[in-house]
Amino acid sequence: MDARSKKVAEAKITPPDWSDDLYTVTATMTGAGAKDTVKSGYTVAHPGKVAGEYDLSWKGNYFHDGAKPSLAAGVNVTSSMLFSELEDPLQWDTDLRRMQESG
Repeated sequence: MDARSKKVAEAKITPPDWSDDLYTVTATMTGAGAKDTVKSGYTVAHPGKVAGEYDLSWKGNYFHDGAKPSLAAGVNVTSSMLFSELEDPLQWDTDLRRMQESG
């Protein structure tokens, strides 16, 4: 088989339950003495789950979660967020988590 040959690989994903919002998929391919691993992610929507987690409002130039005020400001300097065709929910989760940790 030459380097231009293609094969389709399929797998059924069956997590123990569907309670998480973000799932990671890892695929490892081997052949001709080489090994390549790729990671991706996908999200599962849970209608009503997020809606009940926050009591967001806007008062006095601040977001409020219930009675607690929070200043939300910043810019996205990743230059590729929601742009690259190689981006996926796993990469977005990593980028947004790092941005949150950096304030």
